[in-house]
Amino acid sequence: MARLWAKPSKEGILLSLRVIPNSKQDSVCVDDMTIVIRTKAKPANNKANIAVLKILKPLVGRCSISSGKKGRKKKVLVEDMGLESVIKAFEGFCL
Repeated sequence: MARLWAKPSKEGILLSLRVIPNSKQDSVCVDDMTIVIRTKAKPANNKANIAVLKILKPLVGRCSISSGKKGRKKKVLVEDMGLESVIKAFEGFCL
């Protein structure tokens, strides 16, 4: 099954995210098209972006937001993992 939320690039692996700020709890959910991250953080003052990176760090290590810093749809660059390792890191999250 294709994982359209993870694509290789020259710099690393790009993840497609949809972020839902002001949620009751922090969580990660994955389907074939995108990774949905819910965060308790508010979108103001970059707080939700910082929270997203903190949520992802234990799963994928070093990462940064490459596009979508002001919107709910984001691309996150994972620098130190290969595609198969990234896909494996998200196994077991709701599908």
